[in-house]
Amino acid sequence: MESSGVNLFPDLAAIWPRIACLGEKAEEAEKTDKPLPPLKWPEPQTSDLNLNRSHCKDASSLMLTRSSDYVVNLNMARRTLGKLRSPSAAAAINLKLPANDEITSRQLISALEEIDVSALKDSGVPAIAVFDFDNTLMRGDIFLSFSAYVAKERGYPPTSRAAVARELAKRAGDNLSKVELRRLDTNSMVERAFALKEMGKLKTSDVHFVCCAALRDLPVSRAHKLAQQMFELGAKPYKNNAFDPSDGPGDSARDIITTLRNRGVEVYVLSAGLTFLVELGSAFFGIDPEHVFAADAEVRNGVFTGTVPDVFGIGKDTMVRNLIGCPPLFAFGDSPVTDILMMQQSLVRGFMIEPSAEFVAHVKERGENHLPVYFAA
Repeated sequence: MESSGVNLFPDLAAIWPRIACLGEKAEEAEKTDKPLPPLKWPEPQTSDLNLNRSHCKDASSLMLTRSSDYVVNLNMARRTLGKLRSPSAAAAINLKLPANDEITSRQLISALEEIDVSALKDSGVPAIAVFDFDNTLMRGDIFLSFSAYVAKERGYPPTSRAAVARELAKRAGDNLSKVELRRLDTNSMVERAFALKEMGKLKTSDVHFVCCAALRDLPVSRAHKLAQQMFELGAKPYKNNAFDPSDGPGDSARDIITTLRNRGVEVYVLSAGLTFLVELGSAFFGIDPEHVFAADAEVRNGVFTGTVPDVFGIGKDTMVRNLIGCPPLFAFGDSPVTDILMMQQSLVRGFMIEPSAEFVAHVKERGENHLPVYFAA
């Protein structure tokens, strides 16, 4: 139950400026290819960056790269869709979306129910869709929600207090006195970090660092038990955060996943959240753990060390190429920073889930056709 937990970001603050401008610095790696004039294809790329795929399950797991598979599958998909002589990739798989600037989840599901990916699959190309997790399948940040829950349950070990105190003191600065800090135990310090964030005195990234430090010496088994409790129990179980606007079928995030799978499309989740949390949340939608790629927190001797890898710096486009090895037909996300590069990999369409006005404006400025989708009853 241990992971080699590659430490790719000892200090997220050092790369945060780069994260914030990923969308602006992304290369225009697209081109138009006949016989599909309206269609922009992602440019084949290779990378020597290998990523850990251990899920905290196997310390001997090998680094994995499938970028060569990606190029093969991309070229095969181009040829296959081109042979269909359709005016667009969407038409080639019979995807008929409403001609609107935005659509509802119900409209999306109705369109997905009619798609036909048999030609792609017959040619040996996997038909896949990739999803972000936080605020795409479920509202909220699952790692920060978990951290707040553990603190509330007094679940953090006292042995992580020194690491948390250093992190909180460094980031809170004058907003937290040394006298107050000395009075707080580990759980109270985490709660104080969230309170400072609510007052606008700490950034989300600062709270993230404090919560990572709090993981130190937390047994993996205990963390899994607390996560299950957060997800299933209490007055507001986290599973209720799944997008599901009505009591009836046909408009929820789970319905989108089910429809895609019924039409022969494999579903993957790419997230910057902790793997064991994202796997738990993804299971609610029937997504296999082997189709979840996220951040494997470092584990030694059955406990977390407080080190979490940097998925932000890697980029979800690289995760698609190196870990999945096949360009997705569809990509779903909510962030113009972390999801846009993944969405640019989609062969057919990218979908912005409940996007901010800034995300919509960003996409329009770049001339991309990612479509806003809203969960409305």
